[in-house]
Amino acid sequence: MSGVRGARGGARRGFAVVSSVALMAAAAVVATAGPAAAADFSECLDRAGESCLVLGFTTGGDDLRGGNDNLDVTVTLTGVSTTVRNVNGSGSWGNGSFHQVTIDLQKRFGHLVMPNEITNVALHTTFGGGIGGDNWNLNHLTVGHDWHDVLNGIHFTLLADRFGNPLFRFTGDRKDFNVRL
Repeated sequence: MSGVRGARGGARRGFAVVSSVALMAAAAVVATAGPAAAADFSECLDRAGESCLVLGFTTGGDDLRGGNDNLDVTVTLTGVSTTVRNVNGSGSWGNGSFHQVTIDLQKRFGHLVMPNEITNVALHTTFGGGIGGDNWNLNHLTVGHDWHDVLNGIHFTLLADRFGNPLFRFTGDRKDFNVRL
């Protein structure tokens, strides 16, 4: 069974608070999960005027293998979408690990994207089926929007906070998970 926290237009959170919580969670995962993995996918550089989608993934009891078994993310605004391929960089996301992916929406859509413009985030795995095919348990997914306003600083909006045990099990037959916003 899965749960949902947060809502569109939900509470704005100070970036420092969200960053502190995320850093503490990531530090706890690294402390229990062993050696640090390769750097997570990030297109955002924390520069003024930047509009970014911030995704947080927590793996459950079955890892994302990597190699040829990878994760793509499609972001949809009303009437238009963009796909970012292989956000795990062909690397493994081990059991119990946390990973953050940032996507530069302004670069991808050609304009400053505000949180209310995002209608869907779709996750797609490239898993093959059959013997030796990968499976992945996604236990927690957060979707946020980060906007760096030149005059008023940083704005963070939590768009979705979904969790379960697992929230979704990706397999060779179940490759897609959508978060409608």
